[in-house]
Amino acid sequence: MRYLVLTLWLVGISHLPLQGQVRTEHPEPLSPQEAMETFQLREGFQIELIVAEPKVLDPIYLDWGTDGRLWVVEMADYNDQQPGGRVRWLEDTDNDGQYERSVVFLSGLQNPTAVMSWLDGVLVSAAPEIFFAKDTDGDGVADFRETLYRGFGTGNQQHRVNGFSWGLDNWLYVANGDSGGTIESVQTGEKLDIGGRDLRIRPRTGVMQSLTGQTQFGRRRDDWGNWFSCSNSIPLRHMVLKDHYLKRNPHFAPPTPRRDMARTDNTQVFPRAEVISHWSGYRPPEPGEPHRFTSASGVCIYRDHALGDRFFGNVFVCEPIHNLVHRRLLTAKGVLFESQRPGDERKSEFLSASDSWFRPTTVRTGPDGALWVTDMYRVAIEHADYMSDEQKSRRDVLLAGQQYGRIYRVTPVQAIPRYSPDYDSLSPAQVVAELNSTNGWRRDAAHRWIVTMGGSDLAEDVAGWLHAERPVTRLHALCVLDGIGKLQSKQLVAALSDSHPSVRRQAVRICERWLPQDERWATRLAQLVDDADPHVRLQLAYTLGESQHLHTARALGEILVASRDDPYTVAAAMSSVNEQNVSEILKEVYSRKREGDSNDAIQNNLLDIAAAYGVDHKKLIYKFQGRDYR
Repeated sequence: MRYLVLTLWLVGISHLPLQGQVRTEHPEPLSPQEAMETFQLREGFQIELIVAEPKVLDPIYLDWGTDGRLWVVEMADYNDQQPGGRVRWLEDTDNDGQYERSVVFLSGLQNPTAVMSWLDGVLVSAAPEIFFAKDTDGDGVADFRETLYRGFGTGNQQHRVNGFSWGLDNWLYVANGDSGGTIESVQTGEKLDIGGRDLRIRPRTGVMQSLTGQTQFGRRRDDWGNWFSCSNSIPLRHMVLKDHYLKRNPHFAPPTPRRDMARTDNTQVFPRAEVISHWSGYRPPEPGEPHRFTSASGVCIYRDHALGDRFFGNVFVCEPIHNLVHRRLLTAKGVLFESQRPGDERKSEFLSASDSWFRPTTVRTGPDGALWVTDMYRVAIEHADYMSDEQKSRRDVLLAGQQYGRIYRVTPVQAIPRYSPDYDSLSPAQVVAELNSTNGWRRDAAHRWIVTMGGSDLAEDVAGWLHAERPVTRLHALCVLDGIGKLQSKQLVAALSDSHPSVRRQAVRICERWLPQDERWATRLAQLVDDADPHVRLQLAYTLGESQHLHTARALGEILVASRDDPYTVAAAMSSVNEQNVSEILKEVYSRKREGDSNDAIQNNLLDIAAAYGVDHKKLIYKFQGRDYR
């Protein structure tokens, strides 16, 4: 057999008896083959064991290199005081879907959390640092290491900086991990406090910027640039507003910029295994009893169609305490999203195990379109901080499972295998063509490769995809051209009227660096105030604040009135209000007041902002009323 494959059909939920709150005895670990027999999967899907110990140990995160390698982060020092984390790469030497070669690239790390292929090496997050490492002598082991950012909090091992995710805006997004820190860019010397926020970086220049957050483990976006995350008890959170815009206007209090969509009070989990917890005071569910999230991690927005069209854009999130992977639907509602269980998974999970050692930590959309799941395979998944003194003293429990680890792949039954691309073996034109892939990871990898490798000579090839049939291809082509500095004004004008709202949305954002150069861009943008898509209008409300032109001030006033019942778009527009434009915006809002309208809240907010900036607001009111102010 080329793969160890088990096809599993959805059956009834069962639970094993539970006794007590603090465990002293535990079930025995299972071999990889035995563990496969314990899985229960949604009907129509199969799970494959891709790699197991000793080729991989304690995996908590994975990513694919542009050279076709599989990179794995191993937190072998979890619940241990001695640095023992590793970064490993695996290689499928005969293209059969199995990883025959396994090499430890880095060892002796302090709780590493993420890795990403970058230039001729990799980026690694391991608090207190994000660093770059590469192999210079060809033996497969890192012999060069350079710290890029430092100062990340080093608290609880579950709460450390992690990531990484490539953004359409050509930034690399990083999750806070809940430990914060005052971050220093080694290249620029700049320092930034990220308490309560996530971060985005540009490793080649050292630039960094705080973001709406914060994420515990795994910050991800969908195809269109919407960002999501999770925290222990919150399996899904939407980052609605953008912190770097909101900071422009300190005189307006926006609503909470992030929205918890799936919380402990509106979702349940249905474990099949005996739920083993060492958390002092925690009560595992009784047999047959649903329970709540306590360890959500590794959120994934599925970005392919290989599982079937109805799974595109679905959310998958790990729940290692309860030995399962949970699935949720995602539905746009204005600038927000709603999330709910699929109707046919109301009392079951997409993937669950009756093996209490199954500890999924990360789920990813692979370049093959499958769902990939890392399994740390431990008996104790809680951090020692949450245990009693008695439990902390049991090293045989704390470290049980250090010698195990598995990685699985989920595909539809009888799926035709697809393999990870080796971009290093492709011609530049072939890499550019990957922007048209149906797979989100492959498009992102091609996008990142072109931008980071300085692919300005590929501009013509990239521009050819601006007219692609698939909107997501046009979207990436637009953002790549912006990233390599080769976007032409006529191309941007065309994108502003693209048939797909997400292309228009990114085109509006890109206009920000064009606005100061030519006031005609302000006029073009002002024409989009009636765009049918709420996300386009939200981005427009942000972007207009980058211009002081009269047209943009009037457009902001129009947006405020039209969106007065949408607190998020109002907040975006208010972030664009400043000392120079507040009078014109207030005038526009006042002029649009009709009998029966209620713009009072908007007007009062603007008057408060005007006063904060030292603008005589009474004089403004008299002026708008046509009265003489003395």
